[in-house]
Amino acid sequence: MIYTNLLSRIITELRYELFTAVHKGLRYELGNISSAASSLNVEDDVSLAEFTRVFQTLSRVLHSHAEHEDSFVQPIVDKLAPALSERLEEEHTSTEEILVGLDDAIAILPQLSKEERQVAWNNWSKNYNRFFAQYLNHLQTEEVEVMEVLWQHMTDEELDEVSVKLRSSIPPEEMAVYLSYMLPAMNVYERVGMLSQMQKFAPPEAFRGVCELAKNVLAEKDWTELEQGLSIA
Repeated sequence: MIYTNLLSRIITELRYELFTAVHKGLRYELGNISSAASSLNVEDDVSLAEFTRVFQTLSRVLHSHAEHEDSFVQPIVDKLAPALSERLEEEHTSTEEILVGLDDAIAILPQLSKEERQVAWNNWSKNYNRFFAQYLNHLQTEEVEVMEVLWQHMTDEELDEVSVKLRSSIPPEEMAVYLSYMLPAMNVYERVGMLSQMQKFAPPEAFRGVCELAKNVLAEKDWTELEQGLSIA
C-alpha cells in the first residue's frame, strides 16, 4: 500500500518535460563519440575520415541546438530568473567556445604527418573530454534548475506550445539527425509515445519516413517492440 501511494503521488506530480527526450539523444551520441575516440587509429585515413564525419554531424546539431534554445527558451528564463539566465548563457558560451576549437582542430588533422597527428589527437581527445564533462553539467542545469523555474511559472500547455514552436523551426534533415540520436536512447514507452503522436498528426509520408529511420537505427528487438506498440505490424 505504501509503495502504491508513493507511485500514485509520483505519477500525479509528473510535469511536461521540455528537455528530456532530446537530451537523452545528445548524451547518447556524445557517449558514442567518446567511445569511438578512445579506440580510434588516428593514423588510418579512412577511420579518421569516418570519425570526423560523425563528429562534425554531431557538432552541427549541438551548435544548432544552442541556437534554438537561445531563441525559444532563453528569453523566457531571462524574464523569470535573470540570475539563472545569466549562468545559462555563460554555460552556452563556454561550451560553444570549446566546440568551435574542436571543430577547427579536427579539420586540420588529415593535413598533419602521422607523427604530428598523435600529438594533435592527444590534445583533441583531452579537449573533447573537457567539453563532454562541461556539456553534461550544462544539460543538468537545464533539466533541473531551468525546468523547476518553468514549472513554477508555466502550465504544461504553455510548455508544450514552446516545444512545438521550437521543433517546428528545425528543418526536416536536421530533425532526422536528432531522431537518429533520440530513438536508440529512448525506452520503448517513450518511443511509442512519440511516434504515436506523429502517427496522429504528421502527414502519412512523414510518419513512414520516421518509421523507416527507426527501423534503421534500432536493434531488431527494439524495432519489433515499437512496431507492436504502434499496432502497425
